[in-house]
Amino acid sequence: MAASFEWRSEFRSPRSNKFALVVTNQPVSDSPVFGLLWKNACVRVAADGGANRLYDLLQSNHSSLHEAVAGLDAIVGDLDSLHVEVKQYFTTLANPAKVIHYPDQNLYDLDKAVNWVRSNYAHDIDIVILGDLGGRVDHGLRQVHYLYLFQPGPAYTNGRVFLVTSQGLLILLKPGHHKIWVQKGDGNAKKRTVGLIPIGKPSLITTNGLEQDVKNLVISMEEKIIRGPVLQGTSTLDIETSDTILLTMDISAF
Repeated sequence: MAASFEWRSEFRSPRSNKFALVVTNQPVSDSPVFGLLWKNACVRVAADGGANRLYDLLQSNHSSLHEAVAGLDAIVGDLDSLHVEVKQYFTTLANPAKVIHYPDQNLYDLDKAVNWVRSNYAHDIDIVILGDLGGRVDHGLRQVHYLYLFQPGPAYTNGRVFLVTSQGLLILLKPGHHKIWVQKGDGNAKKRTVGLIPIGKPSLITTNGLEQDVKNLVISMEEKIIRGPVLQGTSTLDIETSDTILLTMDISAF
């Protein structure tokens, strides 16, 4: 029997103790998505230069943000990117951030941040990575690679990992049946468009909940991928896949 997985957004549940937020060294904007993630995460970690990005956000916006961003729990990495004034700011607050020096040059700062979260909190805590696919192609692909690296095996026994970018949300779907709860939306089909992308092997796909569902369709990078809107009015999307694939969507739809 194929494995079954259910996906519900914990991002919208205030302080639900369900997920950790890891901020990478990418620009951070004062968006509703960032505010929601920051408010509802049970732990907030900056991967080295990610702390600089949070500090930049503070300097470019109104003082009301100071209280929100002051909830940074830790800065983790080799700290070669961390600015002196940023370290000073986050470590002298009423609730100071921990600074964890992790000098291992065989690991990237994001590896170190995720490892620290899993070592200090529930080993299977879900992790939301705030990153970006823009800029250098190898940097973007490395972030996709992390979805595979941090979720080994046939299930999600180490917790689920979500990649949130300025372009949307990426989730790794392992072989089996996935029921994904989606927001009903505001009638804007573009905001509920999903992509199903086979990064490795070809995969046999069946869907229920798209405007144009497929049944036993083989998708591969050499032939076909799936991109289309969720059926208007539906609140669930069912996807059956024979191999691991990427799901992309606008985060407002999740």
